[in-house]
Amino acid sequence: MRTETLIPELAEPFELFGKWLLEAEKANLPQWESMVLSTATSAGVPSARVVLLKNFIENEGEFWFFTNYQSQKGHELLSNPNAHLLFYWEPFGRQVRVSGKVSQLSAKHSDEYFQSRPLDSQIGASISDQSRPLSSYSQFVEKYYKAKESAQTIPPKRPEHWGGFKLVSHAIEYWLNGEHRLHERLKYARSEGNSTGWNHMRLWP
Repeated sequence: MRTETLIPELAEPFELFGKWLLEAEKANLPQWESMVLSTATSAGVPSARVVLLKNFIENEGEFWFFTNYQSQKGHELLSNPNAHLLFYWEPFGRQVRVSGKVSQLSAKHSDEYFQSRPLDSQIGASISDQSRPLSSYSQFVEKYYKAKESAQTIPPKRPEHWGGFKLVSHAIEYWLNGEHRLHERLKYARSEGNSTGWNHMRLWP
């Protein structure tokens, strides 16, 4: 059984996240960029779902993702910007929890990402009334094929109701699986009154 720590205590927390994310990508783990996004209504009622991390800005501690602003998560984030992310890479026994506040990305960033997506993904985002009632799946498929036919002559543009969010973290916790449940936990939190400073502490698992 190991006795040394494998989670280093650094001046800031994001270098380690970038390292773990890159190692998950290089190992070609299934859905290595997936994360659980937890949101809450203005009344504090929580909900969670899996989304994909589309950009990580290490020096700013920003986590980017894209969605329909009129979806359940879109409405919740616009009314209550407090959110939480959870990454779990089971083959490595690694988990990362990130808390922070969310804001919308610029239209320019949303346009750039939308245009980088495959055409079929652009169409799917354009036609979906995400989170609202759907009478039948065939209705969705029919709407998709009609839009795909139109896209042969008129390329789809990003709908105004679809775009990006960025979560700026104020706390991040690393967890590493250990034998006999002797796990490691290291939590970083922004220093009060100092937007660039960080405190860190080890936690009992």
